[in-house]
Amino acid sequence: MYRISLHNIPLYLFICIALPLLIALLLEHWGHYLPCSLCLKQRWAYYISLIILIPTWFISFHLYRYFVISVIGIAFFSNAILAIYHSGVEWLLWQGPTSCSALAQTNPQRTNVLELLSNSKVITCTEPALLVLGLSLTNLNFIVSCVILFLCLRYVTLSYQSYSSSKK
Repeated sequence: MYRISLHNIPLYLFICIALPLLIALLLEHWGHYLPCSLCLKQRWAYYISLIILIPTWFISFHLYRYFVISVIGIAFFSNAILAIYHSGVEWLLWQGPTSCSALAQTNPQRTNVLELLSNSKVITCTEPALLVLGLSLTNLNFIVSCVILFLCLRYVTLSYQSYSSSKK
């Protein structure tokens, strides 16, 4: 059986963070699946985590890696809670924020407001843009956030075990 080692977890985290973000950006720009405001808020954990994760490969200071991966775990715990909230809005269990009924601007350079409103698509948080195997992208984001959170917790526990065994 393959075991997740302490040294491979930053690579797994990078893949688990970069791949869904890349897919979301491709769906948005090439697939024309426009995100709602909650979808855009869920991406912040991915952006910030990538920015702070990349230097861990170049900085060999163990405490820095421990801190960064702990912060990533907290960010994705928060992201999982936001995904649960967004899923509840999609399933109409509760009302979403008022920003979830925003208009997607097709061309912001237009000066005629009536023309802009007539040619714009309303993006709401209550309608999933895409379903994959019956799951919305928000549900998939929850699953990915839980996997990332598991990897972060695994890194923290392995680091603690390694540190406590070296002190003996």
